[in-house]
Amino acid sequence: LEKYLELGHIMGERGVQVIFGGGPRDRGALEQVLNAGFPVSAGLSLLATAGLISLSTVIIGGDTGLLHLATAMGKRVVMLMESIRPGSATPLGHEDWVVLPRTRSGTAAIQISDVLEACDIALHETGAAVGQSQGDLTNVSAINPGVASRTGIVPDPQVAT
Repeated sequence: LEKYLELGHIMGERGVQVIFGGGPRDRGALEQVLNAGFPVSAGLSLLATAGLISLSTVIIGGDTGLLHLATAMGKRVVMLMESIRPGSATPLGHEDWVVLPRTRSGTAAIQISDVLEACDIALHETGAAVGQSQGDLTNVSAINPGVASRTGIVPDPQVAT
């Protein structure tokens, strides 16, 4: 949770609004996130979550159903994984969208700088201009550090009103 919060704060400093998301079981685990001042969308219906994904530029998180849904919806993801082996559930056709730890120490060993670099690449690939306002909305990023799933969403400011 601490690394996701740090990621959220850094992205916020870069002009990205941050929303934390996840499943219904994640809501309680995200109390610390609410206390840090971030909005939380954990526990929304799958339809509402798919709606957030459809408004997204980049989805950030672990190997979860929501990240695979985002990939199927044609969205750019940054997936945090422990390793890639034959048969791993990487984003379909895009192993380059995966961030791995520098050592074989699990996803907790993934460096925030590596995730930020991957997010910068992803935002650049999608043409999102971080920190540039579109109406009342700048780029928005949602990150879920909850227990049941780890998903992040960066809504597309060109779609949201």
